[in-house]
Amino acid sequence: MDTMSSEQNSRIALEKMISQAVSQERKRELDLYKRYAQDPEFKRAFDWSIMRLLSIKDISNVVFEAASG
Repeated sequence: MDTMSSEQNSRIALEKMISQAVSQERKRELDLYKRYAQDPEFKRAFDWSIMRLLSIKDISNVVFEAASG
């Protein structure tokens, strides 16, 4: 598998994880859930922001360790 496909698959998997997390929090954060579910621009910006945060090495190590543990 080439690097481009690998990066795309990683991005798709991360978007799915973000969507699941937002859905799980919908009762406590109804406004966030509604905007995320109904506003494609908001969803794109929110996903990008989370991905950007996770691209910081120290943060991504903590998040992925917590998710796998």
